[in-house]
Amino acid sequence: METAMSHCPDIKFTVSWHPFILNSRIPENGVTLQQYILKQYGRGVDTGSMVDRLRQHGRQIGLNFLYTKDHSVTPTIHSHKLLRLAKEQRKENDMVERIFKMYFEEGKPLNSKVDLVSCAKEVGVSGAEEYLESDVDIQEVRTEAAKWTQRIQGSGVPYFIIKNMRNPEKTVEFAGGQPAESFAKVFLKLS
Repeated sequence: METAMSHCPDIKFTVSWHPFILNSRIPENGVTLQQYILKQYGRGVDTGSMVDRLRQHGRQIGLNFLYTKDHSVTPTIHSHKLLRLAKEQRKENDMVERIFKMYFEEGKPLNSKVDLVSCAKEVGVSGAEEYLESDVDIQEVRTEAAKWTQRIQGSGVPYFIIKNMRNPEKTVEFAGGQPAESFAKVFLKLS
């Protein structure tokens, strides 16, 4: 998406991130990626091939996924809560990028408050440690996540809603990672 945005300099973009809970039944200590895939898709799935495909797709867009079958899948509520704080400080996109790197490239769990605080400090989000240790905004994040989870149920992630803010009826929604060319076509169609 970012590559496509950079190729459309005449269009003004605003990016907003919303919480989405992929699976609310993941235990706090997490499960391995292999366990998660088998539970989601069944025993007939070749988790090794699936992980290899994810790594290959990541390399194509400059990401070095650290995925292994033992990669940890954990609850994401603390990450979503931190993004709420980052948004208040106008650092949401930087925080998202850093959390993605923490999880996908460094293999750190998304529910590690220590790692999340470290990421927040790196991007200049202040007050993260106290905020994550408190109950402030936790119910609001859960409520918003439930709303988005219900809205895009079964569609997959990432999920994109692209709209022309001058003409909100012009909206395109789709799920799944897409090549930059697909985004560019949507941007031009909506402009």
